[in-house]
Amino acid sequence: MSDTREVYALDFLPPIHGYRLVRPLGKGSFGMVVLAEKDGEFFAIKISSNQHEALNEVEMMRKLPLHRNLIRFIESFSESGNFYIVMEYVEGQSLFEHLKSSFGTLQSHSEPAFFQVLEQMLNAMVSIHAAGIVHRDIKPDNFMFEKRTGRVVLLDLGGSSCTGSERSGCVGTPLYVSPEVVREGVDAKDCPSVDMWSIGIFLVLMHTGKCPYPTSSKCEIEQKRLEIMMSVANLTKPPIPKILMEDESPFGVWMRTVATSCLQLDPSLRPTAQQVLDSVKEYQKFLTKSFYNCSLKNLRHIIKIKWNQNQLVIFLEYCDIFRIILIIITTYMNEL
Repeated sequence: MSDTREVYALDFLPPIHGYRLVRPLGKGSFGMVVLAEKDGEFFAIKISSNQHEALNEVEMMRKLPLHRNLIRFIESFSESGNFYIVMEYVEGQSLFEHLKSSFGTLQSHSEPAFFQVLEQMLNAMVSIHAAGIVHRDIKPDNFMFEKRTGRVVLLDLGGSSCTGSERSGCVGTPLYVSPEVVREGVDAKDCPSVDMWSIGIFLVLMHTGKCPYPTSSKCEIEQKRLEIMMSVANLTKPPIPKILMEDESPFGVWMRTVATSCLQLDPSLRPTAQQVLDSVKEYQKFLTKSFYNCSLKNLRHIIKIKWNQNQLVIFLEYCDIFRIILIIITTYMNEL
Protein backbone atom coordinates (compact mmCIF):
# COMPACT_ATOMS: atom_id res chain seq x y z
CA MET A 1 0.00 0.00 0.00
CA SER A 2 1.23 3.52 -0.78
CA ASP A 3 2.40 5.89 1.92
CA THR A 4 -0.62 7.43 3.68
CA ARG A 5 0.63 10.97 3.30
CA GLU A 6 1.16 10.40 -0.44
CA VAL A 7 -2.36 9.02 -0.92
CA TYR A 8 -3.97 11.88 0.98
CA ALA A 9 -1.47 14.59 0.00
CA LEU A 10 -4.24 16.68 -1.58
CA ASP A 11 -5.63 17.36 1.89
CA PHE A 12 -2.83 19.88 2.32
CA LEU A 13 -3.78 21.91 -0.75
CA PRO A 14 -6.06 24.95 -0.45
CA PRO A 15 -9.67 24.56 -1.64
CA ILE A 16 -10.42 25.46 -5.26
CA HIS A 17 -13.75 27.22 -5.93
CA GLY A 18 -15.00 25.91 -2.60
CA TYR A 19 -13.99 22.29 -3.32
CA ARG A 20 -11.69 20.60 -0.80
CA LEU A 21 -9.39 18.25 -2.69
CA VAL A 22 -9.23 14.92 -0.87
CA ARG A 23 -7.20 12.37 -2.83
CA PRO A 24 -6.32 11.26 -6.38
CA LEU A 25 -8.73 8.88 -8.11
CA GLY A 26 -6.87 8.31 -11.37
CA LYS A 27 -4.26 9.63 -13.73
CA GLY A 28 -3.77 9.48 -17.50
CA SER A 29 -2.68 11.37 -20.59
CA PHE A 30 -5.58 13.78 -20.00
CA GLY A 31 -4.25 14.81 -16.57
CA MET A 32 -5.71 13.75 -13.21
CA VAL A 33 -9.06 12.96 -11.57
CA VAL A 34 -9.37 13.76 -7.88
CA LEU A 35 -11.96 13.21 -5.18
CA ALA A 36 -13.25 16.50 -3.79
CA GLU A 37 -15.73 17.52 -1.12
CA LYS A 38 -18.04 20.52 -0.89
CA ASP A 39 -20.81 21.13 1.63
CA GLY A 40 -20.65 17.50 2.77
CA GLU A 41 -21.04 16.04 -0.75
CA PHE A 42 -18.33 14.27 -2.72
CA PHE A 43 -17.49 14.97 -6.37
CA ALA A 44 -14.97 13.82 -8.96
CA ILE A 45 -12.95 16.64 -10.52
CA LYS A 46 -11.03 16.14 -13.74
CA ILE A 47 -7.99 18.43 -13.93
CA SER A 48 -6.55 18.95 -17.41
CA SER A 49 -3.92 21.22 -18.94
CA ASN A 50 -5.33 20.48 -22.42
CA GLN A 51 -7.92 23.24 -22.60
CA HIS A 52 -9.11 22.33 -26.13
CA GLU A 53 -9.96 18.75 -25.15
CA ALA A 54 -11.43 19.84 -21.82
CA LEU A 55 -13.70 22.42 -23.47
CA ASN A 56 -14.82 19.79 -26.00
CA GLU A 57 -15.67 17.40 -23.16
CA VAL A 58 -17.68 20.07 -21.37
CA GLU A 59 -19.56 20.87 -24.59
CA MET A 60 -20.42 17.19 -25.07
CA MET A 61 -21.45 16.73 -21.42
CA ARG A 62 -23.78 19.72 -21.61
CA LYS A 63 -25.62 18.00 -24.47
CA LEU A 64 -26.22 14.85 -22.42
CA PRO A 65 -29.65 14.20 -20.92
CA LEU A 66 -29.97 13.16 -17.28
CA HIS A 67 -29.58 9.38 -17.38
CA ARG A 68 -28.55 6.89 -14.71
CA ASN A 69 -25.94 5.36 -17.03
CA LEU A 70 -24.29 8.67 -17.99
CA ILE A 71 -21.92 10.67 -15.81
CA ARG A 72 -23.62 13.80 -14.45
CA PHE A 73 -21.92 17.11 -15.21
CA ILE A 74 -21.89 19.67 -12.37
CA GLU A 75 -19.78 22.64 -13.50
CA SER A 76 -16.42 23.65 -14.98
CA PHE A 77 -13.89 26.42 -14.40
CA SER A 78 -10.26 27.30 -15.12
CA GLU A 79 -7.57 28.42 -12.71
CA SER A 80 -3.75 28.74 -12.81
CA GLY A 81 -3.50 27.34 -16.33
CA ASN A 82 -5.56 24.22 -15.58
CA PHE A 83 -9.15 23.39 -16.56
CA TYR A 84 -11.42 21.74 -14.00
CA ILE A 85 -14.50 19.62 -14.80
CA VAL A 86 -16.68 18.78 -11.80
CA MET A 87 -18.77 15.60 -12.09
CA GLU A 88 -20.73 13.30 -9.84
CA TYR A 89 -18.59 10.86 -7.87
CA VAL A 90 -19.23 7.21 -8.72
CA GLU A 91 -17.74 5.04 -5.97
CA GLY A 92 -16.45 1.78 -7.37
CA GLN A 93 -14.00 0.64 -10.01
CA SER A 94 -13.63 0.76 -13.76
CA LEU A 95 -15.86 -1.69 -15.60
CA PHE A 96 -12.71 -3.32 -16.98
CA GLU A 97 -11.48 -4.13 -13.46
CA HIS A 98 -14.94 -5.32 -12.40
CA LEU A 99 -15.32 -7.65 -15.39
CA LYS A 100 -11.77 -8.94 -14.98
CA SER A 101 -12.34 -9.84 -11.33
CA SER A 102 -15.92 -11.08 -11.72
CA PHE A 103 -15.90 -13.01 -14.98
CA GLY A 104 -12.51 -13.45 -16.65
CA THR A 105 -14.13 -15.09 -19.67
CA LEU A 106 -17.84 -15.78 -19.69
CA GLN A 107 -19.28 -19.05 -18.45
CA SER A 108 -22.93 -20.04 -18.65
CA HIS A 109 -23.59 -19.24 -14.97
CA SER A 110 -22.39 -15.66 -15.43
CA GLU A 111 -24.60 -14.84 -18.42
CA PRO A 112 -27.38 -13.04 -16.47
CA ALA A 113 -24.88 -10.81 -14.64
CA PHE A 114 -23.05 -10.07 -17.88
CA PHE A 115 -26.28 -9.08 -19.64
CA GLN A 116 -27.13 -6.70 -16.79
CA VAL A 117 -23.82 -4.94 -17.48
CA LEU A 118 -24.17 -5.03 -21.27
CA GLU A 119 -27.74 -3.69 -21.15
CA GLN A 120 -26.58 -0.68 -19.13
CA MET A 121 -23.67 -0.04 -21.50
CA LEU A 122 -26.07 -0.06 -24.43
CA ASN A 123 -28.59 2.16 -22.62
CA ALA A 124 -25.83 4.75 -22.22
CA MET A 125 -24.92 4.48 -25.89
CA VAL A 126 -28.53 4.77 -27.05
CA SER A 127 -28.80 7.95 -25.01
CA ILE A 128 -25.62 9.65 -26.30
CA HIS A 129 -26.35 8.66 -29.91
CA ALA A 130 -29.87 10.10 -29.59
CA ALA A 131 -28.24 13.32 -28.34
CA GLY A 132 -26.15 13.45 -31.53
CA ILE A 133 -22.87 12.41 -29.89
CA VAL A 134 -20.34 9.80 -31.02
CA HIS A 135 -18.14 8.70 -28.12
CA ARG A 136 -15.26 7.36 -30.30
CA ASP A 137 -13.57 5.47 -27.45
CA ILE A 138 -16.07 2.93 -26.16
CA LYS A 139 -14.29 0.37 -23.96
CA PRO A 140 -14.76 -1.06 -20.44
CA ASP A 141 -12.09 1.31 -19.06
CA ASN A 142 -14.36 4.27 -19.91
CA PHE A 143 -17.26 2.96 -17.84
CA MET A 144 -17.45 2.94 -14.05
CA PHE A 145 -19.10 0.15 -12.08
CA GLU A 146 -20.75 1.46 -8.92
CA LYS A 147 -20.13 -1.15 -6.26
CA ARG A 148 -23.10 -0.32 -4.04
CA THR A 149 -25.80 -0.34 -6.74
CA GLY A 150 -24.33 -2.25 -9.68
CA ARG A 151 -24.88 0.84 -11.83
CA VAL A 152 -22.71 1.16 -14.96
CA VAL A 153 -21.81 4.73 -15.92
CA LEU A 154 -20.26 5.99 -19.16
CA LEU A 155 -17.67 8.73 -18.82
CA ASP A 156 -14.63 10.32 -20.51
CA LEU A 157 -16.15 12.26 -23.39
CA GLY A 158 -12.94 14.19 -24.10
CA GLY A 159 -12.52 12.57 -27.51
CA SER A 160 -16.21 12.63 -28.42
CA SER A 161 -17.69 14.52 -31.35
CA CYS A 162 -21.05 15.45 -32.83
CA THR A 163 -22.60 13.04 -35.32
CA GLY A 164 -21.70 14.09 -38.86
CA SER A 165 -18.73 16.24 -37.87
CA GLU A 166 -15.44 15.85 -39.73
CA ARG A 167 -13.24 13.20 -38.17
CA SER A 168 -10.29 14.84 -36.42
CA GLY A 169 -7.67 12.14 -36.93
CA CYS A 170 -7.53 8.63 -35.55
CA VAL A 171 -9.21 8.94 -32.15
CA GLY A 172 -9.70 5.91 -29.92
CA THR A 173 -7.92 2.91 -28.44
CA PRO A 174 -6.19 0.67 -31.05
CA LEU A 175 -7.85 -2.54 -29.84
CA TYR A 176 -11.35 -1.05 -30.11
CA VAL A 177 -10.96 1.33 -33.06
CA SER A 178 -12.86 0.61 -36.29
CA PRO A 179 -11.24 0.04 -39.71
CA GLU A 180 -12.76 3.16 -41.29
CA VAL A 181 -11.22 5.35 -38.58
CA VAL A 182 -7.77 3.91 -39.29
CA ARG A 183 -8.16 3.99 -43.09
CA GLU A 184 -10.07 7.18 -43.76
CA GLY A 185 -8.27 9.59 -41.44
CA VAL A 186 -9.57 13.17 -41.25
CA ASP A 187 -11.66 13.26 -44.44
CA ALA A 188 -14.54 11.16 -43.12
CA LYS A 189 -17.54 11.98 -40.95
CA ASP A 190 -18.06 10.63 -37.44
CA CYS A 191 -21.09 8.39 -36.97
CA PRO A 192 -22.40 6.03 -34.24
CA SER A 193 -21.28 2.96 -36.20
CA VAL A 194 -17.71 3.47 -34.94
CA ASP A 195 -19.01 2.93 -31.40
CA MET A 196 -20.86 -0.21 -32.47
CA TRP A 197 -17.61 -1.68 -33.82
CA SER A 198 -16.16 -1.22 -30.32
CA ILE A 199 -19.09 -3.15 -28.83
CA GLY A 200 -18.37 -6.01 -31.25
CA ILE A 201 -14.75 -6.17 -30.09
CA PHE A 202 -15.92 -6.04 -26.47
CA LEU A 203 -18.19 -9.06 -27.03
CA VAL A 204 -15.36 -11.03 -28.65
CA LEU A 205 -13.04 -10.25 -25.74
CA MET A 206 -15.66 -11.25 -23.17
CA HIS A 207 -16.29 -14.57 -24.90
CA THR A 208 -12.68 -15.55 -25.64
CA GLY A 209 -10.59 -13.49 -23.21
CA LYS A 210 -8.11 -12.90 -26.03
CA CYS A 211 -7.21 -10.13 -28.45
CA PRO A 212 -8.75 -10.92 -31.86
CA TYR A 213 -5.64 -9.59 -33.64
CA PRO A 214 -2.24 -11.32 -33.88
CA THR A 215 0.57 -9.61 -31.95
CA SER A 216 4.11 -10.52 -30.95
CA SER A 217 4.01 -11.69 -27.33
CA LYS A 218 7.41 -10.24 -26.42
CA CYS A 219 7.17 -6.85 -28.10
CA GLU A 220 6.72 -3.52 -26.29
CA ILE A 221 3.26 -2.04 -25.69
CA GLU A 222 3.70 0.64 -28.35
CA GLN A 223 4.79 -1.99 -30.85
CA LYS A 224 1.72 -4.08 -30.03
CA ARG A 225 -0.51 -1.07 -30.58
CA LEU A 226 1.09 -0.48 -33.96
CA GLU A 227 0.63 -4.15 -34.92
CA ILE A 228 -3.04 -4.00 -33.92
CA MET A 229 -3.59 -0.81 -35.95
CA MET A 230 -2.00 -2.49 -38.98
CA SER A 231 -4.21 -5.55 -38.51
CA VAL A 232 -7.33 -3.38 -38.26
CA ALA A 233 -6.38 -1.43 -41.40
CA ASN A 234 -5.87 -4.64 -43.38
CA LEU A 235 -9.03 -6.49 -42.31
CA THR A 236 -10.95 -8.24 -45.09
CA LYS A 237 -13.61 -9.84 -42.89
CA PRO A 238 -15.00 -9.48 -39.34
CA PRO A 239 -12.36 -10.52 -36.75
CA ILE A 240 -14.29 -13.41 -35.20
CA PRO A 241 -11.94 -16.00 -33.55
CA LYS A 242 -12.26 -19.71 -34.30
CA ILE A 243 -13.33 -20.51 -30.72
CA LEU A 244 -16.37 -18.26 -31.09
CA MET A 245 -17.14 -19.54 -34.59
CA GLU A 246 -17.28 -23.09 -33.23
CA ASP A 247 -19.45 -22.36 -30.18
CA GLU A 248 -22.88 -23.78 -31.06
CA SER A 249 -24.52 -23.23 -27.67
CA PRO A 250 -27.47 -20.80 -27.67
CA PHE A 251 -25.31 -18.17 -26.01
CA GLY A 252 -22.43 -18.78 -28.42
CA VAL A 253 -24.73 -18.45 -31.43
CA TRP A 254 -26.25 -15.24 -30.05
CA MET A 255 -22.85 -13.80 -29.19
CA ARG A 256 -21.37 -14.66 -32.58
CA THR A 257 -24.34 -13.26 -34.48
CA VAL A 258 -24.33 -9.94 -32.62
CA ALA A 259 -20.54 -9.61 -32.67
CA THR A 260 -20.40 -10.37 -36.39
CA SER A 261 -23.08 -7.79 -37.13
CA CYS A 262 -21.24 -5.12 -35.12
CA LEU A 263 -17.95 -6.00 -36.82
CA GLN A 264 -19.13 -5.60 -40.39
CA LEU A 265 -16.46 -3.78 -42.40
CA ASP A 266 -19.17 -1.69 -44.07
CA PRO A 267 -20.33 0.72 -41.32
CA SER A 268 -23.80 1.00 -42.88
CA LEU A 269 -24.40 -2.71 -42.17
CA ARG A 270 -23.79 -2.45 -38.44
CA PRO A 271 -26.80 -2.39 -36.10
CA THR A 272 -27.63 0.58 -33.93
CA ALA A 273 -27.21 0.49 -30.16
CA GLN A 274 -31.01 0.28 -29.84
CA GLN A 275 -31.16 -2.77 -32.12
CA VAL A 276 -28.51 -4.61 -30.10
CA LEU A 277 -30.25 -3.56 -26.88
CA ASP A 278 -33.52 -5.03 -28.22
CA SER A 279 -31.67 -8.25 -29.00
CA VAL A 280 -30.23 -8.37 -25.48
CA LYS A 281 -33.72 -8.02 -24.02
CA GLU A 282 -35.03 -10.79 -26.26
CA TYR A 283 -32.25 -13.10 -25.14
CA GLN A 284 -32.82 -12.19 -21.49
CA LYS A 285 -36.43 -13.33 -21.87
CA PHE A 286 -35.00 -16.58 -23.07
CA LEU A 287 -33.02 -16.84 -19.81
CA THR A 288 -35.97 -16.07 -17.51
CA LYS A 289 -39.28 -17.64 -16.59
CA SER A 290 -41.11 -15.77 -19.33
CA PHE A 291 -38.77 -16.84 -22.09
CA TYR A 292 -41.34 -19.19 -23.60
CA ASN A 293 -43.35 -16.06 -24.50
CA CYS A 294 -40.35 -14.58 -26.29
CA SER A 295 -40.46 -14.33 -30.07
CA LEU A 296 -37.05 -15.93 -30.60
CA LYS A 297 -37.19 -15.45 -34.35
CA ASN A 298 -37.01 -11.71 -33.62
CA LEU A 299 -33.36 -12.29 -32.75
CA ARG A 300 -32.79 -12.91 -36.43
CA HIS A 301 -34.60 -9.79 -37.62
CA ILE A 302 -33.34 -7.40 -34.95
CA ILE A 303 -29.74 -7.75 -36.14
CA LYS A 304 -28.78 -6.45 -39.59
CA ILE A 305 -27.19 -9.71 -40.68
CA LYS A 306 -28.64 -12.98 -41.88
CA TRP A 307 -28.36 -16.01 -39.68
CA ASN A 308 -26.63 -19.03 -41.06
CA GLN A 309 -29.50 -21.51 -41.53
CA ASN A 310 -27.77 -24.25 -39.52
CA GLN A 311 -27.09 -21.82 -36.68
CA LEU A 312 -30.74 -20.77 -36.56
CA VAL A 313 -31.95 -24.38 -36.56
CA ILE A 314 -29.57 -25.32 -33.72
CA PHE A 315 -30.55 -22.25 -31.73
CA LEU A 316 -34.28 -22.87 -32.06
CA GLU A 317 -33.80 -26.57 -31.20
CA TYR A 318 -32.14 -25.53 -27.95
CA CYS A 319 -35.04 -23.14 -27.29
CA ASP A 320 -37.60 -25.89 -27.83
CA ILE A 321 -35.73 -28.19 -25.42
CA PHE A 322 -35.61 -25.51 -22.74
CA ARG A 323 -39.30 -24.70 -23.26
CA ILE A 324 -40.21 -28.36 -22.70
CA ILE A 325 -38.06 -28.56 -19.55
CA LEU A 326 -39.65 -25.40 -18.15
CA ILE A 327 -43.18 -26.64 -18.89
CA ILE A 328 -42.43 -29.96 -17.14
CA ILE A 329 -40.99 -28.19 -14.08
CA THR A 330 -43.91 -25.73 -13.93
CA THR A 331 -46.48 -28.55 -14.20
CA TYR A 332 -44.72 -30.54 -11.48
CA MET A 333 -44.60 -27.53 -9.12
CA ASN A 334 -48.31 -26.83 -9.65
CA GLU A 335 -49.15 -30.40 -8.68
CA LEU A 336 -47.30 -30.17 -5.35
